[in-house]
Amino acid sequence: MKKAPFGIVGYLIILLLWVGGAVYVRTTRTDLSPETVEQLYPLPHQVVAAAAEVPWREVLRYVCLSTSRVLLGFLSAALVALPIGFGIGRLRFFAEILEPANDFLRYLPVAGFSSLTIFLLGTGNTSAILVVFIGTIFHLVVATADAVRRVPTAYLDLGRTMSYGAIRRLRRIIIPAAAPAVFDNLRIAVGWAWSYVTLAEIMGTEGGLGHAIEVSRRYIRTDQVLLWIIIIGVLGLISDQAMRALGRRWFRWAA
Repeated sequence: MKKAPFGIVGYLIILLLWVGGAVYVRTTRTDLSPETVEQLYPLPHQVVAAAAEVPWREVLRYVCLSTSRVLLGFLSAALVALPIGFGIGRLRFFAEILEPANDFLRYLPVAGFSSLTIFLLGTGNTSAILVVFIGTIFHLVVATADAVRRVPTAYLDLGRTMSYGAIRRLRRIIIPAAAPAVFDNLRIAVGWAWSYVTLAEIMGTEGGLGHAIEVSRRYIRTDQVLLWIIIIGVLGLISDQAMRALGRRWFRWAA
């Protein structure tokens, strides 16, 4: 609770930068009519007015659709990436086989995959979920492998001293030691998932908050575009705080 006032200061700074930037542009853009400039560079009260215009039943539907895509894509990526990451982190031959290919794939542009998945799979849920999956899995593999490799050697030596076999070392030493860092990486990956689902929806997937952004852009409703962006930011913040709370609860011993 004591941190709340300091957090509010950060939001106030963002608000002041927004207002200052909008006012500055409005006074310097003389190549457009004042009405057009006001429409292109809205102030906060215009976004609040836009929030009163949009049908909130539709907003709720978009929120549910985007959230379900994020969860399905993220969970699918985590289920595949975690065992691969642990394998790369602990087994040299596994790393030699899979790590070079993973390093190549994680540098490929997700926007390109988004166009390809929409072209091949259409504009339904499957393409958006696949974009989230592709956007998160390869980076999550690297982050998991690094977390496993950072398990102190002393812990592993202790397991050998206690005559732990490979499976028991994994279950009793490696997984508990790496779990807090792996969970932190999962929390970061949720943020990636929100970015990638928005990208997929903007590029053509039907429905969702990204689709709403694209429709508002076509009608030059910058106030509505900012409204959708703020909603996505709030959802991302809620996801992050929920993951933080779970991490503090599950890994108290690592704090």
